[in-house]
Amino acid sequence: MDAGEVVFISPNVAFRLRVLAKRARERVAQKHRSQRFLLYPDSSLLISWQVVSIILIVWTIFEVPFTLVFVRNGQNSDQSWCTWDWIMVINLVVDICFMLDVVVNFNTSYLDSEAFLVKNRMDIAMHYLKSWFLLDFLTSLPIDSFLCAGGSESNPGFLRVVKVIRLIKIVRFVRVKRILSNWELSITSKIFLTIIRLFKFCMLMLFSMHLCGCLWMLMAIIDVCNVNPSQTSKNQQDCICDAGGCYPNNWLAAYDLHMYESIATDSELFPRYLVSIYFATVTLTTVGYGDVVPVRDAERACAIFLTLCGAIVFAFCIGSISSLVSQRNLTETHIESELRTIQDFFRLKNLPRNLEIRAKQHLMHTAKSAQHLVHPCFMAEYLTPIFVQKDEILFRALDVGFEMYFVVEGEFEAWNVEDNKVLAKLGKGEYLGEISLFPDISTCRTSTVKAKIDSEVLSLRRDDFYNHIRPHFPDVYEAIKRLAITKQRWLDSAIVKRYAREKSQHRCDHIYNKIKEIQTRKLFVMSRSQKGRTS
Repeated sequence: MDAGEVVFISPNVAFRLRVLAKRARERVAQKHRSQRFLLYPDSSLLISWQVVSIILIVWTIFEVPFTLVFVRNGQNSDQSWCTWDWIMVINLVVDICFMLDVVVNFNTSYLDSEAFLVKNRMDIAMHYLKSWFLLDFLTSLPIDSFLCAGGSESNPGFLRVVKVIRLIKIVRFVRVKRILSNWELSITSKIFLTIIRLFKFCMLMLFSMHLCGCLWMLMAIIDVCNVNPSQTSKNQQDCICDAGGCYPNNWLAAYDLHMYESIATDSELFPRYLVSIYFATVTLTTVGYGDVVPVRDAERACAIFLTLCGAIVFAFCIGSISSLVSQRNLTETHIESELRTIQDFFRLKNLPRNLEIRAKQHLMHTAKSAQHLVHPCFMAEYLTPIFVQKDEILFRALDVGFEMYFVVEGEFEAWNVEDNKVLAKLGKGEYLGEISLFPDISTCRTSTVKAKIDSEVLSLRRDDFYNHIRPHFPDVYEAIKRLAITKQRWLDSAIVKRYAREKSQHRCDHIYNKIKEIQTRKLFVMSRSQKGRTS
């Protein structure tokens, strides 16, 4: 079909086009409706919910072992495990919150393997079902509350099942690692990244001490009564520790018999917990003062296990924290090296002390004003690589430009708009097209740039320049703007304006000729149709 030819569409085709357009609009509206309540990984609402989730997880991983070992172990412990007290109410609320977290995960977008944001709800649901759904769902169900509400509290086997199910909730600790790992990927601030890593290692150490302390107290609860040697009857079945005929044989009774007897009344929780944490800490750190010692073989085996765990966990945590604290910024290390070089030079030449101080102050001031040399903001993600073949034109004069280019490889030539002479040659490491980044200076290209050989450039768009480069690197922004102003003044504005008028006149003539051609074709078609009617 020739340009300007008039095309008549039949009513049937027009109706089909309208139907297709209506369906397309409905699909777009449906897509917008499906993304209405979608959460994004960096949204403030999702981050706030994740903070609440971390607090609830910390409560769970510390409450479950503590309640299992230190609370409800008295004379009526079997009946008290399903008593609705304030701890049971809080745990039920926590379980409900984690069930809501499963719903939130079904409505949270994610980044795929190519770092693209996935917004399709079907893809989000399938991704969550294949990854963390099963673990999150099992650890969020309040199964213990359901069993206590409908089971038999007098059945010891039933109560043991409740205790085991409560222990499964410790697996929620994995969620903290998952949330913190996502934060580490999205946070660019070095300070906040260090704080998150320190928090992660501190949580690991505290949880290890807490779990080991609860395990150590469990060894005292699982008691073995020995018959008193002075007792004539040695009937092990009639051996009752609190009847005076036998004596308890565990580390807590050897350390403090009164504290051991408080287990029967669920009293002195804090002293018992403090002694357990004390032993776990000195054992995990391989110090061991010898005031709290194992008595039975099972306790000695437990102490060996805790020592091995401490050699692994604490060595990892302390080493990681030390590396974070001692880790220095590359720019700071480079500045310190330069300061030492200045100091050695001034001492070698016996120069005045005040001159050395002034030189160091100048270096520090220069380094502070050029922090973009090693800046946490990754500039490369805003640069688009473009390959330009030999004799290919990168842009023409008077074209509207929206980006500037950095030459990575190859060579380019900038041509004059009037006499087609080479104005400049640009090679590796140079940049061009920066004038178009500033609409207040010029939105049009001032010259034609052509590749002399096969070349590669990096493109920086105007939007990224203003949204990312300008806020983080104001010195770079001002330097490029000054260069653009200087280059614009250097160009002969009269030549550019004259060339623009000539090119505009040529375009106007071309448009006028096209309009005239369309009118001629229309008159020809109308005359043919009138002749057909008269005949």
